[in-house]
Amino acid sequence: MKLHEYFAGLLTRQVNIDRTRLADLQQHVDALAECLSGDVALKRVLRGFSRQGSWAHRTIIRPQPDREYDADVILRMRHHRGWAQDPQQYLHAVHASLARNELYRPRIELKTRCVRVSYAGDCHVDLVPCLEYGFSYFDEHLIVNRTENTLEPVNPAGFARWFEGKDCVAAGNLRKTVRLLKFVRDFHGQFDIPSVVLTVLVAGRVSRWDEFWLRYRDLPSAFTTLVDRTNTLVQGFPEPPHIGDPSCPSADFSGRLGGAEWSRFRSSFNQYAGRVSEAFDETRRNSSIALWREVFSDEFAPR
Repeated sequence: MKLHEYFAGLLTRQVNIDRTRLADLQQHVDALAECLSGDVALKRVLRGFSRQGSWAHRTIIRPQPDREYDADVILRMRHHRGWAQDPQQYLHAVHASLARNELYRPRIELKTRCVRVSYAGDCHVDLVPCLEYGFSYFDEHLIVNRTENTLEPVNPAGFARWFEGKDCVAAGNLRKTVRLLKFVRDFHGQFDIPSVVLTVLVAGRVSRWDEFWLRYRDLPSAFTTLVDRTNTLVQGFPEPPHIGDPSCPSADFSGRLGGAEWSRFRSSFNQYAGRVSEAFDETRRNSSIALWREVFSDEFAPR
């Protein structure tokens, strides 16, 4: 059964991030932007700030009690001729800028592609330097891989347009489906797949032809359809497949998921997909509720 009211209730009570956290997040980012923009050594290469990832795509979810929520922020940067052969310097410059501030010095951590700023175990902000070349619709964008000291192509705006288009086809239910799957991932803890990989896998299963079959007319239908199709894809790959960025053909997300992680995800997702199909097809209300609870926990229909 579809049980629309319980899907809506689960999103409201447990999945959707609350306004207070979003307001706090915006306040954190505004303060970081003010700090970085005022740094004399950095402002000559810093062009601006843009939301990225789940915050930009509105798939960010409320954190579990033992987990942080996070947000990605693109730091749009100009090319620095002196760093052309040593691109990790873009990351080091951002890190050094924040380290000069007493407030941020104990909160920062240099990661592979970002500088992470943590806030009291509740959330963290990942600052991702992104070089911009050109001034047209076909601008080139590159982020830094500090471990390999190389630049990697990305297309943040293109990815956002791609995801928005898929969500429009899915009648606005793609975003909700991704949020629900992230909740399942975080609540049960049986697999740990990066959000961007999960988003690409699920959104890639949305087909425009389905508009004629009304597969996305409501959230339970869209969720069940996309889980089933994603599982069919995943089960076809015993080893991690190539997971390309749909907005940037030369980019690849496969390196963010190891073989052991893929194996756990593949096995667990197959189990959840089976339960989802049973719950959706079950015609007895109480039996359907019990099956959906196996997917989402008792929070799906509080007793």
